[in-house]
Amino acid sequence: MTESKEIPWRKRDIIPQMVFFAIAISFASITLFLLNWIFLLIYFILWISFIILNHRFVCRDCKYCGTLCGSFGLGKFSLFKRTNKEHFDHKKAKKCIILLLIIIVYPLVLLLFLPPFHWIWALIYFGLIVIVFILHQKLGCAKCDLIHCSSNPQHKKSMKKE
Repeated sequence: MTESKEIPWRKRDIIPQMVFFAIAISFASITLFLLNWIFLLIYFILWISFIILNHRFVCRDCKYCGTLCGSFGLGKFSLFKRTNKEHFDHKKAKKCIILLLIIIVYPLVLLLFLPPFHWIWALIYFGLIVIVFILHQKLGCAKCDLIHCSSNPQHKKSMKKE
């Protein structure tokens, strides 16, 4: 594939996403460890599964694979070589998003429903996740030209046209 990749993101778009993403994951990891190390182990297994599946079914079919992409710059560290597909499979991408949502909610459920209830920690974690999501939407998705990606604000408009 000989297309030139014009990358719409700069380091100033990626670094805030990566920093808050790392803070949220670290916070969740520490709180899960304090609850029980088994919860932390499950959390890591979920993350490893997500990373492998996402890189296999989404990243490698994305034209920004191998670059500092708007998705926390993780395309740079893709585990699989880029394919020649035009875009990734929506059904597989949605399964990856569902797994991501499970990973995000997992610490919240444990913090809120296991005694002793740690609602302050859950509130802090939830706030961090909201910040990560907003940063990702504003600095990543808003600058992305992948219309076929359901996270792209232009996606809904393109689906109405079809």
